Amino acid sequence: LSRDWLLTLLRRIPLPWAQRYLDSHIAVALESLDVFRRWDILLELQVLSLVMWLLGVLVNLLAFFALNLQLPVIASFVVLAITLAGGYIPSSPGKVGVFPWLCTVSLDLFGVDKSMGLTYGILLYLIAYGTPVVLGLVSMWLGGINLRRATAEAQ
Repeated sequence: LSRDWLLTLLRRIPLPWAQRYLDSHIAVALESLDVFRRWDILLELQVLSLVMWLLGVLVNLLAFFALNLQLPVIASFVVLAITLAGGYIPSSPGKVGVFPWLCTVSLDLFGVDKSMGLTYGILLYLIAYGTPVVLGLVSMWLGGINLRRATAEAQ
């Protein structure tokens, strides 16, 4: 759809209190779709998305090997797809509990025992959520940032 045509259509909505919001926010949101007109950037984004999916599959496979689970490669794709889709389930911060449960349910499709599925889920949770936390803390430490200094500068 043409951006101008869509903006014209949205401006016809009789909401005077929301007109300024529509003009500013929707226009910016629609401008972000300009990437679809640039085939070079679009191709690069698609390749990067594929690489991210394959890295997720690789991490799942490595976790299978770590727990000595003899599963087909498709199991790694299934676990990745279900855990990503299950990320939309409302839960506690950090997806504590939901993520291991989704792994258990995913592996149950391949006949893996629930206790081993839970073990796998906890291991994968530690990898998926622990790695960025550890890398962030190390980066802060290397950058000379600590909690006392950050709160003092904020005040």
